Amino acid sequence: MPTRPFPRLSLKPLLGAMLVALAPIVSAYDLHDAYVDALGNDAQLSSARAALEINRERVPQARSLLRPSLRAGAAVNQNWVDTNLGPSTDYTSQTYSVSGSSAHCCRWPMCRSSSRASCSSALPKPSS
Repeated sequence: MPTRPFPRLSLKPLLGAMLVALAPIVSAYDLHDAYVDALGNDAQLSSARAALEINRERVPQARSLLRPSLRAGAAVNQNWVDTNLGPSTDYTSQTYSVSGSSAHCCRWPMCRSSSRASCSSALPKPSS
């Protein structure tokens, strides 16, 4: 039986198909891409960004100190006392607490003029 030779395949269509398939993956690395990568890996710039973020967070924290705060709490405890000297005792203790604080706003320049007038004695007198 005669053997048939394998057909010769042309590599050009296969190579062309691979180039078309890989074209989106392979792209040119231009100056802009290099600049963006350099900014992302710059330690001084990252440190400056972190410091900026910390300073931006200080403003809401400082404002929160000027706002009034109110705290409330409650506790109920069941107590059992067992001594060898007498009968055992059990009782319930209840504790309630409420506390609040407010910054004296008149000392700050962001206050309304009406509240400044009511606290004028608390403000320092300008020296002549």
